[in-house]
Amino acid sequence: MVYRARVFSQARASFYHNDYSGRPPSAVYYPRSFLKFILLGFLLVSLPLLYALVELIVSLDRLGTQSQQAVLQAAQAGRASRQLYEQATTLERVVRQHLILDDPQLVEDYARLRQDFRQTVQQLQQLPLERAQLDQLEKLGDTESRLYGLLKMPQRATTTGPVLAQGYADLSQDAQAMLAASGQLTEREIERLQHTAAEGRRTWAYLALAAGAIALVLAILFAVLIARPIRQLDLAIRRMGTADFTHAIEVNGPQDLRYVGQRLEWLRTRLHELETQQTRFLRHVSHELKTPLTAVREGAELLRDRVGGELSPQQQEIVRIVRENTLNLQKLI
Repeated sequence: MVYRARVFSQARASFYHNDYSGRPPSAVYYPRSFLKFILLGFLLVSLPLLYALVELIVSLDRLGTQSQQAVLQAAQAGRASRQLYEQATTLERVVRQHLILDDPQLVEDYARLRQDFRQTVQQLQQLPLERAQLDQLEKLGDTESRLYGLLKMPQRATTTGPVLAQGYADLSQDAQAMLAASGQLTEREIERLQHTAAEGRRTWAYLALAAGAIALVLAILFAVLIARPIRQLDLAIRRMGTADFTHAIEVNGPQDLRYVGQRLEWLRTRLHELETQQTRFLRHVSHELKTPLTAVREGAELLRDRVGGELSPQQQEIVRIVRENTLNLQKLI
């Protein structure tokens, strides 16, 4: 008992004084702390999902901006085309009145009205219209300039009046055609938004699938990396619990778990040494006890066989007790 107490005392002192801070080689990099490793795993798993969410928010914001711009342009086109048609109709009415009344003041009024007409044309030209519509606007401006040149002539021929009347009638019809063009612009913007939204839905679907797949793969990878050192610790404890001290304990993982594995390896070594010393001690004790026990048994056998002479009944009973106890003790040894 004194020997075993001394061995345990030495083991306890060695446990508190030995330093197992060395880092075993590992193919996988682990942080210093198991908690940091778990947090790193959660962060990496959430990064693809976070990226998909940010991309979705940016795409929705972009689509909202495009929708707002499209609605604004469609509203501007509709308002400007209606103004253009109203201004062209007003110009036609002023010109017809001038042709009937021959009033110079109407020409001055026309000069003020045509400035608004030309500004409206310029506003429409700044909108994202098709090339044919832009050409039509340019033709509309040229036609009005040509007709205005005829209107300002001091001396007009007799055929100039019908030409002006017909020209401004055509100008009003062309301005009315721009109303349909503004409607086409609205329809085209709506189709473009629908196309953009459809492409966005496909992109978001692919992005969600890719982000989910990457997050799943990372989750499985980190689950394996987190469970591996725990399984190694569990296996080491189970082996030590069944008194199997022949397998070395090696734990791969964060530094704190490796430190626990190193302490378990130290404990396995000490227990293996203690088990060996205990076995050696028992062998030594059994060997030391067998020799005198054999002598006692042989002496009891000689007395039982009456080699030293006859024994009284009391002496025979004593010899029997000694013989049975030596046999029992030998079996125990």
